[in-house]
Amino acid sequence: MGVLPFCDLTLTKLWRDGNPKELNHIGDHVKTRRLELDLKQTEAADRMEVTEATVVHWEKGKTPALWHYPKILAFLGYDPLPTPTTVGLSLRRERVKRGLSLSAAARLVKLDPATLARVEVEWRPPHRAVQARVDRLISLLGINDQDRGPLRPSCAAWQRAASDPIPAK
Repeated sequence: MGVLPFCDLTLTKLWRDGNPKELNHIGDHVKTRRLELDLKQTEAADRMEVTEATVVHWEKGKTPALWHYPKILAFLGYDPLPTPTTVGLSLRRERVKRGLSLSAAARLVKLDPATLARVEVEWRPPHRAVQARVDRLISLLGINDQDRGPLRPSCAAWQRAASDPIPAK
């Protein structure tokens, strides 16, 4: 007997597999993990201490606010953030993992947020005083040599310039 008394149709599985084919953004990772755990969006939201609408937005590709990243990473059980390729990107990755804004991270070491942003994108060699504060931030965030990305060639030149004594005139 069909589902409806007046026809011979039977319903089969109408929904498709909900797992994303490719993990392109953090929401894909959240959705995959949620489905692995067989959780509804409301249950996943409760675990991450956010609203259901927030989880829906992430799963649709919206970027989460920085302060949500620590809870997301705890929910996932792994770190899906891209592997850093430079020291500046290593600094940014660790800052994001901890949910720290540029301003909050800069306040930790008494730096201007714009200066820290320039350091993260390695726009130009930092001044020695700035470099000392950046090194302190790297230490505070617990970034060790294995977690750091390699220096870009221009950054290697910065490091040489910072270590060379000031030439006499």
